[in-house]
Amino acid sequence: MKILHLINYAGKGGTEKYIYSLIENMQEKDAQIFLSYNIYGPLVDNVAKLGVKTFQIKMSNPFDLMAAWQLTKLCKDLSIDMIHTHYLRENYIALLSKFLNPKIKVLYTNHIINKDTKKIVLFNRFFTKGQDKIIAISNKAKEILIENGHDKNKIEIVYHGVKLNKCELTKKDSTHTFTLFCGSRFTREKGHIFLIQSIYELKKKTNIIFKCILANDGPMLEECKKLVKSLSLEDTITFIGFVDDINSVYRKIDIYINPSKEEALGLANLEVLALGIPLIATDVGGVRDIINSTTNCGVLVQYGDVEQMAQAIIKVMNDDVLRNTLSNNALDTIKTTFSLESMLEKTNIIYKGMI
Repeated sequence: MKILHLINYAGKGGTEKYIYSLIENMQEKDAQIFLSYNIYGPLVDNVAKLGVKTFQIKMSNPFDLMAAWQLTKLCKDLSIDMIHTHYLRENYIALLSKFLNPKIKVLYTNHIINKDTKKIVLFNRFFTKGQDKIIAISNKAKEILIENGHDKNKIEIVYHGVKLNKCELTKKDSTHTFTLFCGSRFTREKGHIFLIQSIYELKKKTNIIFKCILANDGPMLEECKKLVKSLSLEDTITFIGFVDDINSVYRKIDIYINPSKEEALGLANLEVLALGIPLIATDVGGVRDIINSTTNCGVLVQYGDVEQMAQAIIKVMNDDVLRNTLSNNALDTIKTTFSLESMLEKTNIIYKGMI
């Protein structure tokens, strides 16, 4: 089967990691895969190294008829069986191209949990008639998709999956500096302001030596740096920019913090759990699919509750038994529910069922 992944910006976020995992593990073995994009980014070069052909199609808006026509021509030239889309713009364009090429199948993976406007909900109700299948990456994502007008009978939940990659946790002594880490891109919904305010509160509540490292880039970066300076946290919080080999950083940390305001699931959550690293995350979106009373693989806090976040960090830092329990349960959770093998198998079944 021939599959074309379609994405607007071929960047370096969780969606791009998801696409890369599918391409890397399915290319040639189960399918011949291609990538089409609008805005050039690192994903283009990364998949090209796998021998995947890439094509640029300008997509100015979700109703870009020229883009739909170019997509139709590309699919016919390559004998594509299915277009796998990843955001609303690309999905609409793929469905418009289906009017010109009815044989093509369109699969949409929804990576966000935003509630659409009434106008978009109406468009969703129209376009979902031509949609062949939709992948939701969490129960909350499915719930929002249905609220947004998509056909519930076409939605299947397929969790993101990662490779198990256990690392040894650092042994603590009286001189150890606890390292907290957040690697989210600096956007409003990722909650960095909340995290910085929580670190300020944490410093007032504990004598434990700790530091907090913030990686990545984004539009909120400068605002966060200014806040750190205004709170005199320069000696506690360090900004290290975008990191290519994020696993090399993960292996040096003690606790991962995900302070997001919105999160469909959180690929970074899974990446650190696969290493056995204790996780503290906000109880938003689909995160409860990962951290709950059954898995007991992390600590949930309410978004915006600075006091609760600070207390949660203190609790995990102080309790060696708790950290080891969270670490062991993290590995079990990945193995049983969020393994890469499971994601690939379920996605492949959907592919073959559609074609």
